[in-house]
Amino acid sequence: MSASWQRILGLMITSFWLFVGCSGAKKIDVGGTCILNSDCNQGLVCTWGICHVACHTSADCQPGQSCIIASAQSTVCESPTSCIYNSDCQTGLICAVDQQCRKQCQTDGDCTSGQTCTSTQTCAELSQVDSNNNLLVPDGGVSGSGGASGAGDSGGSISPNPDGPPDLPADLSGSSGGGGVTGTATGGTIVTGGTAVVGGTKATGGAPPTAGTTASGGSKQSGGTTPTGGSAPKGGTTTTTSGTMPTGGVTTTSGGARPYAGVPSTPVNGVPVLRSSFTSIASVVGTPGMRLGDINGDGKMEIVMGQPMPQPGAYTPQQVVCVTAYDLKGKQLWQYGTPGTSHGASSDIPIQVYDMDGDGKSEVFANMSDSEMTVLDGTTGKLVRTIPLPQAGSNDSIAFANLRGKGWPQDILVKTRYSQNWAIVGIDDTTTTPPTKAGTVLWHHAFLPSDSSGSDRGTGHYPLVYDWNGDGKDEVMAGYFFLQSDGTQVWTTNTTSSPALTLHADAIASADLDGNPANGYEIVVSGSHAAAFDWKTGTQLWQDNNTVDNQGVGIGDYRPDLPGLEVVVLDCLGPLDATGRDSNVLLGQHDNLLWKETRSDYGWITMTENMNNWPGDGTDLILSYHRGGTTPPTLYDGNDNVVAQFPHTGDLVDNVQHADLCGDGKEEVIVYNETGVWIFSNGDCDLDAAPAQPSIPQQFHLYNWSQYTGWITPDVKFYTPGSQH
Repeated sequence: MSASWQRILGLMITSFWLFVGCSGAKKIDVGGTCILNSDCNQGLVCTWGICHVACHTSADCQPGQSCIIASAQSTVCESPTSCIYNSDCQTGLICAVDQQCRKQCQTDGDCTSGQTCTSTQTCAELSQVDSNNNLLVPDGGVSGSGGASGAGDSGGSISPNPDGPPDLPADLSGSSGGGGVTGTATGGTIVTGGTAVVGGTKATGGAPPTAGTTASGGSKQSGGTTPTGGSAPKGGTTTTTSGTMPTGGVTTTSGGARPYAGVPSTPVNGVPVLRSSFTSIASVVGTPGMRLGDINGDGKMEIVMGQPMPQPGAYTPQQVVCVTAYDLKGKQLWQYGTPGTSHGASSDIPIQVYDMDGDGKSEVFANMSDSEMTVLDGTTGKLVRTIPLPQAGSNDSIAFANLRGKGWPQDILVKTRYSQNWAIVGIDDTTTTPPTKAGTVLWHHAFLPSDSSGSDRGTGHYPLVYDWNGDGKDEVMAGYFFLQSDGTQVWTTNTTSSPALTLHADAIASADLDGNPANGYEIVVSGSHAAAFDWKTGTQLWQDNNTVDNQGVGIGDYRPDLPGLEVVVLDCLGPLDATGRDSNVLLGQHDNLLWKETRSDYGWITMTENMNNWPGDGTDLILSYHRGGTTPPTLYDGNDNVVAQFPHTGDLVDNVQHADLCGDGKEEVIVYNETGVWIFSNGDCDLDAAPAQPSIPQQFHLYNWSQYTGWITPDVKFYTPGSQH
């Protein structure tokens, strides 16, 4: 055959296969990666980016698999997945006491047919529990019964450590030590000294731990290390025992002295341990301009600080003048822009940290003008690209969303202060012909004629995005408007059905409030009042009238003794001056008032939000900061008891970020103001240690951060393709 005919035949074969490929792409089998249900073979559904067999009961699955409720729209066959931390599990699952990823529940009705809701509130097959409905541990044991609690002595005074940070207040008095927490063996031996070993030697029936001893000098030692990754039993106690604190390193507990950075010790009576503090940010700080993320792919969090320009007025969006990156010890990594003279902002500073290009390293997105968005390389701080904004003044905020059904969020929601929202493409899309450029407008929604027409019933401060209908694309809750991924309005409140909901929305949160997966996540909007809505129809489920002016909102399991989840709202009581006060208010799932905080000091600009896993047992707590008056940032439980406080120097109109900085599943707290940064942990946390995992997942409340708190409960986490995990 001649060379010419060979070329012609080759072109014919190539054209045939191109035709076949374009006319009918091969469907994906079980276990293959996918984006949409239509990517998978018939009978399969795309869940967590993998094709799964759909099911009604576990009988529909292969032997060894279980039928689990993955979302409100998806029930699939899943093989057992081992875990240590909740973050090891897919979205919507937790790490149970048998170190398997499981679905949380409150009753058998939360599980698929034929399964049971165990004593530790996770779904399991009947063959996986004993006669008391306790999960069987891997070697055949069961979760053990609680032991006796240890007695505690009174705490001593807290004195400054000469080797510790010099700027921590020295006049803090030690609190009285309470009794030890009841210990529970979870199928493992309880080690004297308080460390609960999970998955170790089986303790038949759960060997009871002995009461702990108290250290000399009057300092009560806290319980041992809490096992991480599991969910705390509803109404139960965490798996800790009172005991002598493990030694190692410099001892700072005698006489109640406060542990400092570098000391591998559990905090005395729950007092947070200060791990790092620095003042190097003082010249470039923006409040609230701190963001967290792994910007260089080293498996550890870094701090990115955005400094704002002076804000001309309440209806003018902020701009960033300088971006500076630091490690967790305060070492400056790079800087972009020129430091200015302004440090505080009354609204969000438009800067986020997020891995949009999917290489495993987060970029920095900042609105440094009113007409374009700046994208910086996280490793070097150099300019990567700019994204044109759809209109001058649409630089108020940055929210990432997956509106086109991509593998991870690659679209951006931008807005003016109160009147208009746009959805734009966040990165050049070469899969389209011609390629779709970053900045291309996907849709536009006008809420008000202009920003000069006021703020009532406008965009609200910050949109909430989530895939409520399970179609692989995010919907958008913007103010009191629920929009499809293509921008089509599905529902909104109106002055007839909701006459009190006439102001702008301050904060939005979403979770399975009633504990019923069948109807999906409810949406709570906090504005003039807090109100809960059915995501699908917009039906108002309740409207709270126990408050004057709602601001922040959080949803969590703050009261494990009650059904469903609880809602905490921040009520701005006023007056809006130095004598004003605000108050946290806790509501049950049906708007029943559980308690209202009574503050003894002044302050009306508090930020309140949900914080998960400070203790290490999966507990939801209420975090309040920016309180003013004499109150430092504080963690509260569901009974309004103080769990921990984070003292520091300088202004108590402070700001907070929280994230797992040490890779142990627990969240640490970073407090900052215009003078410095203070990083606190609950127990051991070595900021200098090698990362526990090679990559950190993208986390919703970090990459879509806003001081107008809310977010999704539980927090959405995922890895981008370039991450090593």
